[in-house]
Amino acid sequence: MITNLDQLDPSKWTLFSTEQGIGDQVLFMGALKDAIKDLPKSAIVCEQRMIPIIRRSFPDLPTYSYAFVLNIERQTSMINGIFPIGSLQKHYRQSAASFTGTYDPYLKADQALVNKYRSVIRKSCPDSTIVGIAWTGGYWDRQQRTKSMPFLLLFTLLLHPSMDR
Repeated sequence: MITNLDQLDPSKWTLFSTEQGIGDQVLFMGALKDAIKDLPKSAIVCEQRMIPIIRRSFPDLPTYSYAFVLNIERQTSMINGIFPIGSLQKHYRQSAASFTGTYDPYLKADQALVNKYRSVIRKSCPDSTIVGIAWTGGYWDRQQRTKSMPFLLLFTLLLHPSMDR
């Protein structure tokens, strides 16, 4: 585990690792573009559920599930080690000024799903402002079942709050 960018050899691969909860992962990815620019031989390992959005958002960044690390982490001659993305902030975001110019969205939505859900909402609420919302959670299967709600059910409950749950 490495947390100091100055210790990285640019000629070796750097494996960035997501960490903490999904909110932290999204927050910490704000500096990932800067790190990839400085370390082009990079890849990221993450939870399986994050792979699609990371691949859409960073198409040139090889993206793997955590299981991949078990096979590669011992290849010390080829890789720098594992670098948690939470540690990128101390290098790239040291002041309020370091956030200037970083307003571009760095995560990309699944446009087909956006269009599908927008169509469903527009049919029921044609003149309403649309606010994006997701209610999925959990890394483990049981957490996903108990902490997640399909979009259409959530939308129906928001539209008809008195419905039996």
